[in-house]
Amino acid sequence: MKQPFIKTIFLCLAMIFFIILNVSGQKYTVDVIRLKNGDVYKGIVIEQPDPGVLKIETLCQNIMHFNRKDVESITSEKFKPYSSAIPSSFGPKGYLNITDFGMLIGTGNNSKNAILSISSFNGYGFSSRYIVGAGIGVELFETIILPMYFETRWIIANNKFTPFLNLKAGYSLALEDPVSYWGENYNSTGGYLYGTGIGVLIWTNNRNAFEINFHYRYQDIKTVRTYEWSHETTTLTTKYNRLELKFGFLFQ
Repeated sequence: MKQPFIKTIFLCLAMIFFIILNVSGQKYTVDVIRLKNGDVYKGIVIEQPDPGVLKIETLCQNIMHFNRKDVESITSEKFKPYSSAIPSSFGPKGYLNITDFGMLIGTGNNSKNAILSISSFNGYGFSSRYIVGAGIGVELFETIILPMYFETRWIIANNKFTPFLNLKAGYSLALEDPVSYWGENYNSTGGYLYGTGIGVLIWTNNRNAFEINFHYRYQDIKTVRTYEWSHETTTLTTKYNRLELKFGFLFQ
C-alpha cells in the first residue's frame, strides 16, 4: 500500500516546481535602439524592405522610423512588464503557462461518468504558430492519478479568437491503490496517456487569454493483484476512452 504522506509531499513538490517555473519565466526580450544623439527606444524591431530605414514598435505600441545612419547600436535585454502593453499582435510568443480544469466525460470501466481533471502546462511559443512544452495535473479516476505529459499545439490563425490543434502524450502515476478485498491486495502503478483535439484561445489582451478545448483522451491504469495465501500476482490493465472538455487561462 502507498503511504498517503509520501503521495501528498510528491504532489506538492511537483506543483510547486511548476509554479516556480511560471513565476520565473515572466520575462521578455526586447530590442534596444540607441541613437547617436543619445535617445534610447525599447520595443520590437519590425522587418521591412527598405534597408536604410529602421522600424520599431515601442513598448507603448507606437511605430517609430529611424534612419539607420542615425543609429549608434541595436542590442537586446530582458524586460519584465508590469502592464498589458506588450508590443505584439494576438498570439502566443515566448514562455507561457496554461492552467486549466474540466471533466473527462464517458462511461465504461469507471463508476464516474464525469472525472475531474486539473492541469498546469508550461511551454514556449515559436513564431506565434507552435507551442511546445510539458504539463502535470491531477485526475480523479477510480484512483487518483498524476498525469505528466509532453504537448504540442499548432496555431491555425492569430486573431482575438485563436483556434488551435493539439497533441499530447505521457504517463500517469497512481497516487493511491484500489480498495483491497479479503485475501487480495491491489497496487496501482499508473499507465500511458495520449490525446488530441481542438480548442480556441480568446485573448483578453495581448498577453493573457481564456482557453476552451475539446479532446479525445486515452488513459490506461495498470494494477497488480496479489493473492495473500499463494502470493500469486496478476497484472490488470484498465483502459479508458474519454471526451475531455476543459476551460483555462493562458499567461505569458
